[in-house]
Parts: sequence; structure tokens; C-alpha cells
Amino acid sequence: MEQSNSRLFLAYPHADIVSETYIKLPQGINFGSRISRVTHVLKLLKNIYGLKQMGSIWNQHLHHGLMQLKFEQSKYEPCIYYQGNVVMGIYIDECLIIAPSDSKVMKVYSDLKTKFEVTNKGPIDKYLGIKVESREDHSMKLSHPLLTQRILDKMGFNQRTKGRLTPALRGQILE
Repeated sequence: MEQSNSRLFLAYPHADIVSETYIKLPQGINFGSRISRVTHVLKLLKNIYGLKQMGSIWNQHLHHGLMQLKFEQSKYEPCIYYQGNVVMGIYIDECLIIAPSDSKVMKVYSDLKTKFEVTNKGPIDKYLGIKVESREDHSMKLSHPLLTQRILDKMGFNQRTKGRLTPALRGQILE
């Protein structure tokens, strides 16, 4: 299996605004003497970061675009899309494309570029902090070494900490 990590560049501003939305004039910009922050506002034409509804608007925009590209959404996990034997996982503006060949990955990437501003980060070795390793038997190993180490450090475990053969007491609540 080939895989690629792509980023949907500046995801939220891709989506059109769904209702009339106005914002205060930003600080630090001189609009001239005839325009005042007290009497004037800006009307948004595109979705922006910071709006409460931005995630929902972006998700609808992305879903619509993927449907136009003939992707099917998983019935079990709404962040997973299929197109034949190609699987794409989405997390906000990051997508992981997995396919039987590099050419299929690149075809999906090319198709995505027709609808979205996308950058290809190349073969995946890390995705959302998860280390991804391809194995010779075509399986994948996922691990989260940084989070695991952070937990061990917080719990006081280090190189000299010894394990015990006796399991923890049943019913004991660990803190």
C-alpha cells in the first residue's frame, strides 16, 4: 500500500459564508479619516478562522467537493472517504490517502487540486503526531511515541524504573 499525507491549504477560507456575517474593522489598519471603527464593519464573503460555525461550514464544503469527485463517505466513520480501492482519512485540513499504488495516490491528489488548494507532504512517516511505519507484509504499524513518553515522564518512569511480574491489585483505582 502506498500512502501520502496532504494538506488542504488554509481550509476554512475555501468555504463560502452561509449567512450574512459582519466583523469589526481590524486594529492596526488605517482605513482613512472617513471610515471609523464605530460606524463601519466588514461583510465577510468567505469563511474565516475564529467563527463559531467555521468547522461545520468547512466540513460541508469539503464533503460536497469530495462527492463531486465521486468519493463515498463511510457509513461508520464520517471522516473516512472511499473511491474504489482508495481510502482517504480527513482530520480538519489534513488528509491521509492510502491506495494500492503511488499512481493512484497521485491521481487522487491531482483530482483534489481541481477542487481545493492542496499541498502534498509526500509519503507519510508521521500523521497528527502518530508515527506510521510500513511493513514488508503490507501492513502498517501506528504508534504514538511522543505521547507515550510524555505519559511515562509524568508518571515518573525512566530508564531505571523496573517492571514487576505481579499485576496490579484487582479493583484498585490508579491515580
